[in-house]
Amino acid sequence: MRQSVIRGLASLDGHTRRRPRGEVIVFLHGYALVLLLVAGVMFILYLPDAEALIYPTSVLSVAVYLWCFWSWKQVKDSWCDPYTLFLLSIILFNGGEAVLEALNLSPEGVLSGRFSAETTESVLLWALVGISAMHFGALVSATSRLGIGTDDAGGDPQSERAIVRWVGWSLLAISILPTGMLLWDFVSIVMSSGYSALYQQESRTGLMAGPRILAGFFVPALVFLIAGGRDSRISSAVSSGLVLGYALVGLFIGGRYGAGAAVIAFLWVLHRCVRPIPGKLVAGMGALVLLVVLPTIAVVRNLPGGERMSAGVAVDAYLSMDNSPVAILSEMGGTLRTVAETVELVPGTRPFEYGMGYVNALLTVFPNILWDVHPAVAQGTPTDWLVRTVDPYIAAAGGSLGYSVVAEAYLNFGFPGIPIVMCVIGFLYSVFVRWGLRGMSPARVAAVGSFLSFVLVYARSDATSIVRPLFWYTLLPYAMYLALRYWRGRIR
Repeated sequence: MRQSVIRGLASLDGHTRRRPRGEVIVFLHGYALVLLLVAGVMFILYLPDAEALIYPTSVLSVAVYLWCFWSWKQVKDSWCDPYTLFLLSIILFNGGEAVLEALNLSPEGVLSGRFSAETTESVLLWALVGISAMHFGALVSATSRLGIGTDDAGGDPQSERAIVRWVGWSLLAISILPTGMLLWDFVSIVMSSGYSALYQQESRTGLMAGPRILAGFFVPALVFLIAGGRDSRISSAVSSGLVLGYALVGLFIGGRYGAGAAVIAFLWVLHRCVRPIPGKLVAGMGALVLLVVLPTIAVVRNLPGGERMSAGVAVDAYLSMDNSPVAILSEMGGTLRTVAETVELVPGTRPFEYGMGYVNALLTVFPNILWDVHPAVAQGTPTDWLVRTVDPYIAAAGGSLGYSVVAEAYLNFGFPGIPIVMCVIGFLYSVFVRWGLRGMSPARVAAVGSFLSFVLVYARSDATSIVRPLFWYTLLPYAMYLALRYWRGRIR
């Protein structure tokens, strides 16, 4: 009796220690965020010597980004979960230039000196504010007692995993043929003309876009199969083989994001639901991909497929780069250019959208079967608008500069919108991840994993890129799981 009381008090004491520690971290981060906001306002009002502030701001950015990862580890005891992967993506694409500048690895300056010192300092500072605000929202969610629903895996675990597998097989049945057709077309184009030719093809719209929409279920199918694969070697083997093949084909054609995001989501779900993956193995694989594979593909992907199939060409391409880690980080960090372009163009040449940009993005959840081009997209997404405005040549060739979650927040509400919108994004995504991990329901983990394969691109895109994946490729498969579970319970 005495020992049980002592254990209970120890448990209670541990709980009270952890919660205040989390609350202290939230308070410290919030205080730092207020200071950053004050610095941003002071810069706008008084315009000090911007050039002298670029390097200190870059060093401060690196310190804050490291704090974000450390603080999340203290609060959630995790170095690798969907939120940290999302945070890493946001930092690489919107803060990569600050990292290079802080380490003196950008001899030409931030964004190669393309913009004035005032614009450069402004976007560095407000990108830092935005990322800090997003992390503040995530920390508030992680340390709150916000209700996120009960664990819905209340039945027999084997039965629950079987239902999850059925969802995966169903999604695979409707997506594998369209996916194979699309990949075959992509490979044929790349073999003859190189990666850039993919963007010069006529876009399929209306009913003709059906195969592409169905192919979007392919990665979620593999994620659901592996989430329920603990009891089925066939499901595990099939899903593992298909995701490997999908990634290899994606890398061959030059689509680094699609291949990488699919593998990241798959491995995370595998780690959570089937078999833990050693951290050292993950770190080694990540370093190999980031430092060797991605930089090499960036160099060779515009060659015709026949040439790049030579191992010698790939080796020569990699050796031709002066510093591959710097090259890939510079390429990712170049997304900051979209923030700078937006700040310089809005509201001078385009008015603030005052939230209508997000409303139009939400409308893309409805299929465009009745139109050649979806009305919300026909008005011009931020991504399309920017490339047409600042680089018509790339736009005419079917290319894009991408966009940025930070730039979109500014486009809608100006500088005040950056911390507000980013805080909401961090809070909502953290809530979603908490919901997915509650009780370790394989269906919820699969839903979070499915969305993870799409949401990482939001760092360098606009909201139209994630709305349909959230509803169609994440919540719809989860609804299928709930319906199958209900039907199975009714017939028993």
